[in-house]
Amino acid sequence: TFTADGKFGGAVTFNGTNQGFQAGGAQDTILQNAESVLTYASWIRIDPTQSGTRLIFEEGGSTNGLTLWTDGGSMNARILNNGVTGPGVTVTAAGALTGGWHHITVSYSYSTIRLYVDGVELDSKVFAASLNAHSDNSGIGYLDGSTPFVTANTFFSGAMDEIYYFDDAGLTASQIASLAN
Repeated sequence: TFTADGKFGGAVTFNGTNQGFQAGGAQDTILQNAESVLTYASWIRIDPTQSGTRLIFEEGGSTNGLTLWTDGGSMNARILNNGVTGPGVTVTAAGALTGGWHHITVSYSYSTIRLYVDGVELDSKVFAASLNAHSDNSGIGYLDGSTPFVTANTFFSGAMDEIYYFDDAGLTASQIASLAN
């Protein structure tokens, strides 16, 4: 659903029970390519009644890819490559999403995954592998397929604005700060 009550004009709203949208697919395979650098960023406003795990973005399917989710006001991201590096790597910003709009970014560049909230890096970890190509679609606001990171189809509840996916750019800290302002 679209609303005029966005961070910058209109925004996409999600009801937490059955709304989300598919990104990628047969006509647009950009989210299925092998990647060694990528950045996902958006403004989000969580419904204050939301509880539990809620997906923001997922791509890659059950054995590889990137998943971004909220859980009790915390922001989390996880990356995995075909099980090659074991269970993958998770970065977390505990309690960072209280009230109002927040700019969230997950950036992966060659060997490090970084998580930013409101333009500030809050966690990073080494992940020394590139993501392999895959055939699964991607979901925004819901799980489109499967992921090893979240066990149920947990729809996002709230709003998103200014959604970005850069498949060839691990944005710098200053570029991410610019997006968040």
